[in-house]
Amino acid sequence: MIYILISALEVGQNPLWEKLGKKGRCKAVSTYRLEIWDTANPGQRFFFSVTRDSSRAIFDRHEERYLSGGECPPNKTCTPYRARLHKAKRNGWSLMVYEENGPNDYSLRGQGMIERTNILIHAAKGSSAGCMGIAGGPEEWKRFLHVVQELHTPNDEIMVIVEPRSPKDQDEYLIHQPDEPRQ
Repeated sequence: MIYILISALEVGQNPLWEKLGKKGRCKAVSTYRLEIWDTANPGQRFFFSVTRDSSRAIFDRHEERYLSGGECPPNKTCTPYRARLHKAKRNGWSLMVYEENGPNDYSLRGQGMIERTNILIHAAKGSSAGCMGIAGGPEEWKRFLHVVQELHTPNDEIMVIVEPRSPKDQDEYLIHQPDEPRQ
């Protein structure tokens, strides 16, 4: 079984554009640590950084970040999302993230208020409608995809844990504890 943890730990920044094709306004947004491992070899872990912000939430200033067009909500406690390799028309190979007991294999709700569809982990291409983008350019995306393909077998499940991004009062939920104490 493969696990992907999208943590609340900020590790850098990446540009986010207002519109597809790197058009409109641009703003640097935080990136977060992504860990991937196989339970068959839990000591071998791979690390990446990922964007979580949506262009709509950043540029339209939505207060509630998990509504339609916002970012992917954290999964329910003790109930990871699932993922499958998926070839998307616009984004190419990606991971489709969904809830196991959802109405289909492309939707999720997690801790959000509404059902979300077509949430992907894909290459960070500049703008986002709520997907998580692997930061670091095409080479880093190729490395991520290579790791997933090397670890994944046809019978393997891919589990995705999305930690809450503002975890001040949710330390019991976090898998990765920050290296420094919170103020």
